[in-house]
Amino acid sequence: MPPPPTPDETAELRPDPPSPPMLIEWRAQSADGRTAIEQVRAASTCIAKCERNREPLWSSDCLATKDDFVFLTNDGEQVIVVVGRPPQTTPWKSTEVLRVYSRGVQKHAYSGGPMLAERDVRSADGAWAWLGERPPRYLRGGMGIEFETRTGRVTRVPFEGVVLGEERLESNRPETPDAPKAATDYAADPLRDVLHGSTPPTPAPQPAPAPAATPHAPNPDPRGPRTVPTTICNERGCYQVELPPPPPRDSDGFTNCKSGGEACYYKSECCSYSCVNDRCQ
Repeated sequence: MPPPPTPDETAELRPDPPSPPMLIEWRAQSADGRTAIEQVRAASTCIAKCERNREPLWSSDCLATKDDFVFLTNDGEQVIVVVGRPPQTTPWKSTEVLRVYSRGVQKHAYSGGPMLAERDVRSADGAWAWLGERPPRYLRGGMGIEFETRTGRVTRVPFEGVVLGEERLESNRPETPDAPKAATDYAADPLRDVLHGSTPPTPAPQPAPAPAATPHAPNPDPRGPRTVPTTICNERGCYQVELPPPPPRDSDGFTNCKSGGEACYYKSECCSYSCVNDRCQ
């Protein structure tokens, strides 16, 4: 009769307990559809994994919840998270509603106060309801994102270092200081100081001009103003500027761009062209 197994031998024969299944919480794709982030959870473990063309790029701890909106650059280096239902654990003005990551490491965070007045926010099941009806989306070419608040105000957040109009959103973190920049005429170029993180200069008060001697006041254009108040955010905060409205989109969410020579009113209608003398050129 063989001797009974020792405790060490018994431990060697006992199979390892099965690993808990990894459940996919959400998945997000880049604008070109070739890069994706997938967040999985098992028990107390939560991992966000980024891949491009099925090749791993990086991984990190949890980035977002299933109620958030996640956007990433085509190369997967940067991620923007718009918090869909921020919990009412802090006052609205200091509640984080947007975060920016670089390869899974948080770089910047924005609070809701500068984007929307507290009187316009609503409470819903212990969370702040602050976004408009249309979900956040990529800007044309995936160079950033845009979204509307409950009041309809458009906010555009470019990915760091990408072109927005004719300007670049430069990093002004202490470890990568910007080169000195010349003073800018804010009235002539309102985007430059905003995107470089400087507060627009306050113009000196000017005397009101005398009213023009016309028999009738001109009628406003029935199509409305050519620009709309828009919020631009960078790592120093959010600022209000006047920009053309977003380009029109069809029922499927695709941009309707006009061709060269077609009539236009807003610059954004022409996409890759400019609107000159009410024609896309």
